[in-house]
Amino acid sequence: MDAKLGMAMVIEEPFRLVYTFGDAYDPGNRHGSVVLQLFGDGRALLDNAYGGAFTKSWDGLVERGTLERLAGHLEAAGFPRVEEHRIPVGATLRVILIQSGASEVHNAPIAWTAGAEMVGYGEAFTMLDSMVAELSEGAIRVVKLTEKGLARRAETPLRPRVTVADAFELGYAPEAAAHLLEKYGPGARSETLVSGLSAEAFGLGRAVGAVRRGLDAENRDETGRAFNLLRSSRHEAARQIAELIRQAPADAAGRLEELTHALRRAIGA
Repeated sequence: MDAKLGMAMVIEEPFRLVYTFGDAYDPGNRHGSVVLQLFGDGRALLDNAYGGAFTKSWDGLVERGTLERLAGHLEAAGFPRVEEHRIPVGATLRVILIQSGASEVHNAPIAWTAGAEMVGYGEAFTMLDSMVAELSEGAIRVVKLTEKGLARRAETPLRPRVTVADAFELGYAPEAAAHLLEKYGPGARSETLVSGLSAEAFGLGRAVGAVRRGLDAENRDETGRAFNLLRSSRHEAARQIAELIRQAPADAAGRLEELTHALRRAIGA
């Protein structure tokens, strides 16, 4: 555990707090996956994914004092430590990740109901849930707006409009990412740029790229990680790639190239 984060919560640039809960691929999960990112420069980015595609995204602003309050609650919680607790089957899990300076730590998953009762974590989750509720204007119904004014919607988009083609390529060929990201400004990272349909393209590109690398290296673990996203995609070509993983025919590499071209055409990449 990093001493700066385990004992005294320090907001050191580059700083990013990521709050996640839910599962985009669980059909019984009505709210999908929710990702809230808070940056030291005041940006607040919220994405809601379901079924393999980011369906909604919001941009907002957060004050430094709000970040400091959150840091205080997490320090009181002993972040990243989490007390042992029961996690019921099917429970929604919460995770907080903090990048501060050169360090990066996250807590073990916390069951939704149990987290609300934990000292420090309960207060932090109340603040974070209120931000999600306010930025989404109530669209993510699982959270409650307990405290208003912690975050506000940005008047203009904070994220560059990454093209679908670029987003797919950023996921598909990470080795080319540095060249592409130069178009979107110094220090740009694909995970914080993409939203909406470009985020769907990025996710699909990353999955197909994993399949390509897995076939090249005959690594089943690499292809297996991409299977669920591709299988649940709304695009037929992606679902066929998932079937290709399952069947592993002798001509898999050639079929993958054909299906990748078909998927690019389907998403406009």
